[in-house]
Amino acid sequence: MKAIRLLILISSCMLQLACAGVQEKDPLSPSELNTNPGRYNRHNVLLRGYITLVPEGHNFYESEMLNAEFRHRVETDSMHFDPFTFEWKRYCLTIANPDLMYKHQSNFDKKTITVLGKFVDDYLGPRTLDLGACPLPTALYIDYADLRRRYPALFE
Repeated sequence: MKAIRLLILISSCMLQLACAGVQEKDPLSPSELNTNPGRYNRHNVLLRGYITLVPEGHNFYESEMLNAEFRHRVETDSMHFDPFTFEWKRYCLTIANPDLMYKHQSNFDKKTITVLGKFVDDYLGPRTLDLGACPLPTALYIDYADLRRRYPALFE
């Protein structure tokens, strides 16, 4: 009986370590997910990105620098710049469940963070209209329990 309990305890510990290792891999970027969405569809992923929470969007952008460059090009060359080209679309990933972040908008907006969440390759469907979504139909459902563990101060 003791041998079985020990085996269960060891198995449980190994499983917890394996799960922790999956979550703590190097984070992916929005462009990595958008380049091959089928590979990651419905999988939990660790993602690092720059958050924008504005009336017209709730998004993870590849980086603060790329977001600034994108905004600058839209503002200064709006007649010739097409924001829907593939080179720009791939850097943006919609936050599918942004409500809790909007409740703490000043804490999350314009921050670069790492989050765990479920990636979906087709967030926008015939019954889903999201005016704040990125041009591609991909999105991330954030695991808020994990986010609170990583960044408790952002929820104050």
